[in-house]
Order: sequence, then C-alpha cells, then structure tokens
Amino acid sequence: MNHHAINKFSALSAALGLVILLGVVLSGAAYPHPVFQFGAPLGMLFVSVSVVLQFISWVLEICRGVKEKQYRLAAVIAVLGLLAIWKLLSRL
Repeated sequence: MNHHAINKFSALSAALGLVILLGVVLSGAAYPHPVFQFGAPLGMLFVSVSVVLQFISWVLEICRGVKEKQYRLAAVIAVLGLLAIWKLLSRL
C-alpha cells in the first residue's frame, strides 16, 4: 500500500473520529449515558488510528526517498518529523 492511500485512510479516520466526538459533545451526554460510553472511546480510537497511519506514511515517505536516492529529501523529512515529535513530547 502506498503512502497516498494511507494518507486518505488517515484523513477519513480522523474526520470520522472528530465527527463522532463532535456528536458526543453536541448531544450533551455525560458518563453514564451510552452515547458517551461508546461514542467517546470510539471517536478517540479513530483519531488515534489516524495518528498511527500518519506515522506509517511518514516512514514510507522516508523509505521512498532513500530508495530513489533522494537522500536530502529523506533527511529533511526525517529531521522535520523528529522535530515535531520532540516538540510534542517536550510539552508533556
């Protein structure tokens, strides 16, 4: 599977997850309500799957750059990705 298809699945997963979470928020449901109990974890699962798929796409893009001997492109993508991960983790 190429990274373009993975990006499409990632975008669909993120959109679906956000729509589900928005539906839970707009419903006003709280913890014991089934809409909250099923909707919130399901929405978060779809968003998390989207993040994992984006990471896989990033790795595939780096591999493609190396395979096509575009080492600068692969290095730039790797450095930018690592900077984004470092910035994210530094906020925790």
